[in-house]
Amino acid sequence: MISVKSTLRALALSAVCLLGAFSQAAAEDLVAVVHESNGVSSVSKDELKQYYLGQITNWGSGGVVSLVVQPPNASASKALFKQILKMAPSRFKHLWQEKSLSGQGVAPKKVGGSADAVISQVSSKPTALGVLIKSEAPAGASGVKLIPVQ
Repeated sequence: MISVKSTLRALALSAVCLLGAFSQAAAEDLVAVVHESNGVSSVSKDELKQYYLGQITNWGSGGVVSLVVQPPNASASKALFKQILKMAPSRFKHLWQEKSLSGQGVAPKKVGGSADAVISQVSSKPTALGVLIKSEAPAGASGVKLIPVQ
C-alpha cells in the first residue's frame, strides 16, 4: 500500500523537475531588446553577458550602452542572472554600485516587471538594451527590435 506521505513526496519532486525544465527552456528563448535605430542584428550569450557586466560599454556604431533591468523575480531577469550572468541579483547590484561609485559606468535603469515597461524604456532611448523572454515580448512592438540571443 502506498502511503499518502510518499505520494506527496513524489508529486513535489515532479513539480520541482517540471519547474526546472520550464525555467531552463525560458532561458533559451531570451531576446535582446534594442531601439529600432540600433544597427545590431545579432547578440550572443557571451556578448549579452559582457554588456550586462559593463565589459562592453559602447555600441559598435557609437553611443554608450544604457542597460535596462526588470526586478529579479521577473522571468527574463531570472534567466539573465542564472543562465547568462551566472550570478545572484544581489551580486549584480553590488557590481554596479562599485562601478558607479568608481566612475566606471552608470547603473542599469530599473523598470517594472512587465514586457511593456522594458519596451517603453528601450523605445525612448536609442542606446538602451533590455532583455525579455520571447513569449512575453509583444508582437510588433513599435520603436524596438527583438533580437534572439544565440
